[in-house]
Amino acid sequence: MYHWSEIFIGIQLCITIQLIVVGTLNICTKNTKNVFLGIYCLLVANAHIALIFSDFFKKEPYMYAFFGGWKGYFYGPVLYLYLKSLSKKWNHKKEWIHLILPLALFGLSLYRYFYISQEDSMIVRLKAVGYFFYWTLLISYFVLGIKEFKQHIRINLKEKSKIRFQSFYTIVNTHLLFTIIPGFILFLSIYTDVSVIDNLTEAVVLPYYQYWAVPIYMLLFIFLLFYGVTELQWVKKYFLMASIHQPIHDSQKNADIFIHIKEFFSVNEVFKNPNLTIDELSLSSGITKSAIRTVLIEKGYSSFTDFVNEYRIREFKNNLKEEKYNNYDLVSIASLSGFNSKATFYRVFKKHTGMTPNEYKADIVSNRFLE
Repeated sequence: MYHWSEIFIGIQLCITIQLIVVGTLNICTKNTKNVFLGIYCLLVANAHIALIFSDFFKKEPYMYAFFGGWKGYFYGPVLYLYLKSLSKKWNHKKEWIHLILPLALFGLSLYRYFYISQEDSMIVRLKAVGYFFYWTLLISYFVLGIKEFKQHIRINLKEKSKIRFQSFYTIVNTHLLFTIIPGFILFLSIYTDVSVIDNLTEAVVLPYYQYWAVPIYMLLFIFLLFYGVTELQWVKKYFLMASIHQPIHDSQKNADIFIHIKEFFSVNEVFKNPNLTIDELSLSSGITKSAIRTVLIEKGYSSFTDFVNEYRIREFKNNLKEEKYNNYDLVSIASLSGFNSKATFYRVFKKHTGMTPNEYKADIVSNRFLE
């Protein structure tokens, strides 16, 4: 008969293997966003394997080197790069530089495992340096991530995607806090002689590792499994969209379809995506491309782009009147409204309003002065 603890370990391994598969599938898509999500899944899976077999790995230097604590150096940068890949500002050559420091620290960890005796006094200093960079990288990249989200990401994501990503970012960072704080306290307990730290370790940290660490990992794994699977493009295309969006039948009146399109634009603000295409709108709204084209032509629009630009111009006008955008230049406000080119913005604005953006702004300022 198997002991219940052995059965539980078996369940953990099954879930871990599933997460490894999901992470690998995301990496194999070769989509930048999915690659970094896949890397993060593999890092977490590696960490959990280390937690399950910690006693065994500590006896095997080579295994411990692979499953040791070096993963912590990569959590912050990888999460940030995943976030950055959602932005239109992604630069392949520039962004990979964020992995240089984690790789250097990983090399230092390998050096510590293989070339420095555990009894050597230098080991304590190296561990202290490791924890310092661990915390520094996590906090720094968390702040950078929040800044990136506010400046670039939220204007490119639909409302549902925005909530979905915020949930992901909050959950994984909360888990990191649950992981590194007990580890740091345990480190202080081992290498310092402070009674408060010892008492805290005995009262909180050890029970955490004994009772709570694995269940918390399991909750994260279940979330990552669901999130990782639903981020795969083929899953979105063949399963999610088919079940979430009910296609609008051709028999419906064009007026109803047009109302649906306008409501979809207003609620999701998809026009803020500078690369929005009719294919993307069709996929996300459930309306066929032919129905969209037919309705827009019937309503007097020369093209899909003409319709989208109308919303962008309206958004630009509204933003221009907002006090929080007083210090923004016209091109920046236009970018927030969905335009990705200054020349296109000026041309479209002139076409829709009969005046240049500068003339329109001057007119607003003049009216404010008269008021």
